[in-house]
Amino acid sequence: MNRIEKSQETYTKLFGDAVSAASATDPDLQDILSHLSLVKCSIKAIWMISNGS
Repeated sequence: MNRIEKSQETYTKLFGDAVSAASATDPDLQDILSHLSLVKCSIKAIWMISNGS
């Protein structure tokens, strides 16, 4: 499992598969927010690995 798959798995655990109301009215914003959430999860995972947590 690569980091992208792991991030997507974490995102699904945190937020589920539900589509928010924002995506119904602004799909571009939802895409940006989803990407940022995945990036945040990836950065946190890297930080935890580097600190031995």
